[in-house]
Formats: sequence, C-alpha cells, structure tokens
Amino acid sequence: MNNEDSETPYVCDDFLTMKLLTDAGMSTAIKPAGFQVNILRYLDTTRTLGVFLDMRCPNQNVSSIFDEASAYRMFDYSYNWLILGSNLSHSLQSLNDSVFSIVTDFVIMLSDSQSGYILYDVYNHCKMRGGILNVTQLGTWRKDIGFTIALNDSKITRRRNYHGLRAKSAGIVLHRPKHMTLVDYLEGEGLEVMDNWPKFGYTLLSHVSDMFNFTMDLIEIKEWDKNDRNGPLMRTLKRDDADLGYYPSILTTDRYRDARVIFPQWPTRTCFMFRTIPAMKIKSWIILKPFAANTWYMIIVIVVIIVLILSFILKLEHASDYGYSISALIAVAALCQQGFPSLTDKSASRIALIQITVFGLLVYNYYSAAIVSARLNEPLHKMNDSLYSLGHSKMEFAAEKNIYFDFLLRNKRPEVQYFKHIWDIIPESKRFITIEDGVERIKKGGFAYHADPDDIYPSIEQAFDKQMICQLTEVHLLQPSELGLWSNLKSHFHEISKIAYPPRDFGDEKYAADRLEDLIVQMMKSSSPV
Repeated sequence: MNNEDSETPYVCDDFLTMKLLTDAGMSTAIKPAGFQVNILRYLDTTRTLGVFLDMRCPNQNVSSIFDEASAYRMFDYSYNWLILGSNLSHSLQSLNDSVFSIVTDFVIMLSDSQSGYILYDVYNHCKMRGGILNVTQLGTWRKDIGFTIALNDSKITRRRNYHGLRAKSAGIVLHRPKHMTLVDYLEGEGLEVMDNWPKFGYTLLSHVSDMFNFTMDLIEIKEWDKNDRNGPLMRTLKRDDADLGYYPSILTTDRYRDARVIFPQWPTRTCFMFRTIPAMKIKSWIILKPFAANTWYMIIVIVVIIVLILSFILKLEHASDYGYSISALIAVAALCQQGFPSLTDKSASRIALIQITVFGLLVYNYYSAAIVSARLNEPLHKMNDSLYSLGHSKMEFAAEKNIYFDFLLRNKRPEVQYFKHIWDIIPESKRFITIEDGVERIKKGGFAYHADPDDIYPSIEQAFDKQMICQLTEVHLLQPSELGLWSNLKSHFHEISKIAYPPRDFGDEKYAADRLEDLIVQMMKSSSPV
C-alpha cells in the first residue's frame, strides 16, 4: 500500500516494485492509500499473505487500516506484515495491537544514519489480559552485506514466556466440598472419584500454563439452564468471559459456532447399567429337552414291550406275584434307577431284569447329564444396546445427578425421544440417586442406573463379585463420542495450547488442529445442525 503527492515518479517506483516481486515468484497488488481501502477485499486469503505498508506517505489514515485489520483478525499465521516507517515512536502510536498474539508476524523497518535499515519485531501476547507491546530488534539491512538477523529462534520459542499473564479458564464442577478451594480440589489426589472431566482438563491446561509461564484464573460453573442447547461453558466462551475451558465437552457442529476446539483428547460415553440375572425357575419344556420327540416315542414303545414281555416271562415261571402293574413298576424303577424286587430265581426273568437295568442306566445317565448341562449352559438373554428394549423391559430407572443429563435427553435421535417420554413419567424425587445407592440397587436386580462408566466402575469393582460383573449389561444414552478442550473464538491462548499438545496422527504444529477444524467447517456447510 502506497501513496504519492507527485503521482508519476511513484507509479514508476510501484511498477518496478511489482516487477521485482513478480520476478521473485510473488504475486503482487499495490493499492494507493489515497483511495478508500477495502481491507477485506484485498487482504482476505486462505494462504499466507505478505502485507507491505509505507507509513511515510502523507495524507493516509494508517490507523483505520490497522483497526479494520484487527476487526477481521488479520494478525495471525496467514499474514506477514512489513511496515516502512519514519520513526519508531510514530509507527507504534498508529498501531492497534488488540488482537496481536504470540504468532503475530509484524515487522517495522526504519532507515538509519548508515544508509541502511533496522528491523523491529513487534508483538503482544494478549492485550485484553494485560499484555504489553513487545518491541525487539530483529536485525539490520545494509546494501553491501544484505540482511543480518539477530533473532534466529522460531517465533514461539523466543516469545514463549508470558511473564505470568493471567488467563481466564472456565469449567463445570459439581462436587467440590465447601471447605476446599477450587484449585486444591482439581489438583487433589486420593479424593472421591468425582468430577473426572474437569480434573483431567485442568491437568492438561496446567501443563500448558507451566510451559508458557501464564497463570489461570479459574471460573467455576455449577448450573445448566434447561433451554441451553450447548451448555454454560460454551456460553461463557462465546461471551469472551473466559479464554479457555478446562471442562472437556463433546464435539458437536453447533458448538463450533461458539468456540474453537483445541484438540480432541478423551473418548466418553454414558449408559444405563443393570444386571441380567438368569431365571431361577425351571421352565417346563426343559424337562423334555434332552431327547428329541422321536426318541421319547421309542422309549415309550420299548417300555410297553418290556412290560408285556416281563409279564409273560413271570407268568410262565409261575412267579408268586405277577401282572402288568408289577411289570410296569419294575420298568419305571429301572429307568429311574430305583430298586425293584426279585420275584423269582429263574434265569429267564433275571436275564430280562439285567437288560432292563442296563437300558434304564443308559437312559437315566444321559438324561440327567443333559439336564445338568442345559442348566449350566443356559445363556443370559442380554438386552440389545437399544433404549427401545430398555423402555420395554419394565425395569425401574434412576440416574447419577449430572449437569448434562437433560442435555443428553434433548438429543433428536428417535430412541432417545422415545425413552424421554418414559423418563418424564418417573417422579422428580426418584429420578436421581447417588452412585452408592445406584450400585446397591443394581446389585439386587430389576433396576437400571445411568452414570458415566468412569464414575461408577470403581464402586462396582468393590461391591460386585466376578459373576455379578459378568452379568452387567449396558444400554447407551450417549453413544461413544469424543470430548475436546475448547477456547473462545478470539482466544490468544488457542495456538499455544495446540502446540503444547499436538493431536495424535498429525504433524505440523500450526496446522495440526486446523485440519480437524476444517473438517468440522465442511460439515457445517454441508449438513444441518446436530
């Protein structure tokens, strides 16, 4: 951007400048500052853009240029600013550094008495949180020797010290004891296993604050309005009341309109848990299950034949007591492995009794073994992971008191809305109970309890034996999802948080989390809100 009093010489200079930059492989546009400048039209880019501004030209309102560039947040990775000024004090007075950050690439170049130039590196960590403008000599340029750069480290390395700057970090905390400070509670060890999400998020952000030497002022949130779709944390970040969120929140398209995700770092899910207890009563049909129908028919036929033949033998041997009733009793006693009388001492009847005994032994042993095996191997009829099935089960329901439970029930999935009608019927006083009471009622059976598995499983491990744990069934209300730490849309601490914890499977420190953001932006353009 340039301006001129005598237009012709400067037009020639502009032409030579464009030719020089074009020869160097850089596309160039020069806008005289004497005209109104549409900053967004000229500086909007999806690539890296170099901006050269000559502040020595008279009659140009450079302050308005910086104000508009700040309004459109044009001091990030995408822009490299080079300012040619007459003196340092005047150049700094014209700046608007409200959106400068650790990644700002802004250089002021001043001429010196030795027919050369001095270059100054200018940035501000975060003016909104009390940061001051930093001006450091970057290097010099001489016509005979070229550039001499004094700052050889990367921007992040040389600017990483925030000098104790105070950033605001918000999160949802529900179970902090009144006698403990928030910091002590989030950092505490050996306490009750509650508020896992904010404790984990705080630990991660504490590492970032230690790495870059800034302090976190913590904001504690305890309420979630029923009509709030995205939650109080997102509302706090949207209002710029906080720079970072230490409470990991589920990645949804709607939330990308209110805040920026730093990185996804914790898988999560919630579910109703209950015991699937095998039936204690034997079903009538299981008595006949060991043999097929044809086998039962053959056994009956054989028994009838045995009764007839045995009666005939006993009659021929002139037994003291014989008849069809006695023969039938002997056959049934043999099948059931019970004792039976010896009516004669003749060989024919004894051979018949031995054959009946062997037949009864084989049938009885196979039948009893099959019955025992069927009872031992009777499968647990596990419920499908479906809220429809859970609703039809006629079990009693309750849930852990969580700030996000109503948010989960507002999900538009049909099965969630179906279950919500069942849940609304439960009296308000019976909907929420403690984890300890929930575990005890799960143990008794016929009861489904909703909780975060990270919260409830430590209690289950202590209260349940191995058999009970094997009988546990889960039906998800929140399907397996991924949580992320968030910052507000204008946060000056977003970039350093990404750099401190680059997402898995990504490389470059700058574009690592941006790849995830680009994906979500495409989703927002191509689909309706979740």
